[in-house]
Amino acid sequence: MRFVTGLDEEEGQWTVKLRGFDRPIYWPKDWSLDTLGMLVSEQFDPDDWHYYQIAETRLEPDDVALDCGAAEGLFTLLAARDCRKVHAFEPLPLFCANLRRSFAGLANVAIVPVLLSNRVGETALAAQGIVSAEARDGGVSCRVETLDNLFPDGGERVTYLKADVEGAEMELLEGARRLIARDQPKIAITTYHRRDHAEQIAAFLRELNPRYRIKTKGVCENACPVMLHAWNG
Repeated sequence: MRFVTGLDEEEGQWTVKLRGFDRPIYWPKDWSLDTLGMLVSEQFDPDDWHYYQIAETRLEPDDVALDCGAAEGLFTLLAARDCRKVHAFEPLPLFCANLRRSFAGLANVAIVPVLLSNRVGETALAAQGIVSAEARDGGVSCRVETLDNLFPDGGERVTYLKADVEGAEMELLEGARRLIARDQPKIAITTYHRRDHAEQIAAFLRELNPRYRIKTKGVCENACPVMLHAWNG
């Protein structure tokens, strides 16, 4: 929590102020502050295994970044400051409402309330805070989209793809096949949800772009890497 400079209660939520930022993010009052501390560490501490911005996948001023699984908005906060534009994708209505509060009036931030996958349609979301995922039965209704559909050929070029989507990372990448092959963005993606994801994702990305260099880091309880980073060599 050394990166947090203040917590104020407002309408049942914490207004979270972070060192070096004028805009706060919002965190539900009845959710664990330990979880918030973990999320802050993941975004701000270079020694955290979950840290996205290693030297090879650092946010840069001309980047157009995709924050896939924006959740509380910490990565979007960094990208809004450091990049030309950031698209924040988040299906959970509570998070979307908080993202709109945090980034109201910022022209370089777009909040997109969809679940990213390899298909287009509708689904149900099990609303479970930061681990919300597609539900088998019941849940909150949400729209499903692909990145290829949202960023067609001839449109905006994407240069950075960050993703943490609770085990649906391969489906997200399959729905971004054309975008990745075309734009060859820097990629920082979680692989700890499923034991075979690191190998699957590395093979998939190298098929789309043989020039990608790939690094994995960290180790989690099921003995697989925490993160995978890819960039053009």
